[in-house]
Amino acid sequence: MIRLLRFPKLISAVLLLSSVIVFDSVTLAQPQYASAKTKEVIDKMIIAHGGMQKWREAKTLSFDNIFFNPLAGQMQWPSPWWVSHEVVDLKNRRAYHDWPLDQAQLAYDGEKVWTIGWKIANMPKFAAMFFFYFVSLPWLTQDANVRLGELDKGKLPGFAKDYFTVAMGFTAAPTIGKTANDSYKLYIDPDTYLLQAYEYSLGFGALLDAMGLPADQEVFGPLLRIHDRFITVGGLTVPAEMHTMAPDGSQTYGHHIVFNYSFNEAFDEARMKMPAAAVIDQSRPERQQTRK
Repeated sequence: MIRLLRFPKLISAVLLLSSVIVFDSVTLAQPQYASAKTKEVIDKMIIAHGGMQKWREAKTLSFDNIFFNPLAGQMQWPSPWWVSHEVVDLKNRRAYHDWPLDQAQLAYDGEKVWTIGWKIANMPKFAAMFFFYFVSLPWLTQDANVRLGELDKGKLPGFAKDYFTVAMGFTAAPTIGKTANDSYKLYIDPDTYLLQAYEYSLGFGALLDAMGLPADQEVFGPLLRIHDRFITVGGLTVPAEMHTMAPDGSQTYGHHIVFNYSFNEAFDEARMKMPAAAVIDQSRPERQQTRK
């Protein structure tokens, strides 16, 4: 619906200590900050969106997403509408989707991505965490492989005020469908500290190949996505409406409505068992075209 003998006490102590060390290595992992000022603003942004504690307590994130592409005809898409219900296991970053208009399903079990009836223009690996990453961006700045640049200021088309800006990059691919070449430019409201917008560039090689981009081009973008409205669910503030456009505002590429957010929907483990009819996505993050 659009809807882990002989000296048992010693062994136990060693195992307990090992688990604490592993736990600390995960919970204490930090992104790389260019400066203390950058960290201060990013920390305030996270607080404005509900803080890290509530995010870490959440077991899943689920939502319904409706995307309309006004340029679908020019791009030869079969439909301008993308409609999906997506559920993500926040602890292990697994996911499954239902795409009701296309009668399609997608699942990512932490290793492979498979689909049934997939008709969407984007390849499944790329799609698996595509919208999840966007709606979760304030908290994902805290992933261990993130680099956050110097604090700066910038303007958004149609907005009068100056916004704090922070470039966000990666030391390694952050998740399935993304690469170390992906990047974001965060636009943070200086009054509310909400993430008002972000520019993003995508480096998934199979996508760039499918778009026919030059073989030496490492990313597609940037595009600009502006948050038009927020809602708060379970104490966490997430985008409810947004639109995607050229960075100068000259053209709009898409409109998004995201609703039915939940941070406690049960993750259906049965969806992690691949059906006999499923197709495993073989797309690759590296470019396959030969550079001339």
